[in-house]
Amino acid sequence: MKEFTFLSQCTCFISCVALCQAVEPPNVYQIGNRISVGTMSYAVLNAKWTARLTDNQLMDSPPDAAFLILELQVTNIDLKPRTIPPFKLVDENGA
Repeated sequence: MKEFTFLSQCTCFISCVALCQAVEPPNVYQIGNRISVGTMSYAVLNAKWTARLTDNQLMDSPPDAAFLILELQVTNIDLKPRTIPPFKLVDENGA
């Protein structure tokens, strides 16, 4: 089963970086696992690599990269309405 890493830019992470403290390596989660960060929970439901973002024949030039398409489920677990905070996907090398 493929593994993906989430590194949320939550308040505690931003403050750790701002204080120049050592940041622990990110946790690794499998597809389908639900994780909670602050007032949100996240799950990757599906993931696939593709060389195309569209089936449009007019945009059929080959790209110089592959695209990772993720199907995410994000749930607000707070009582207040919230927007999805920024987050990023991190590979096994931390990039």
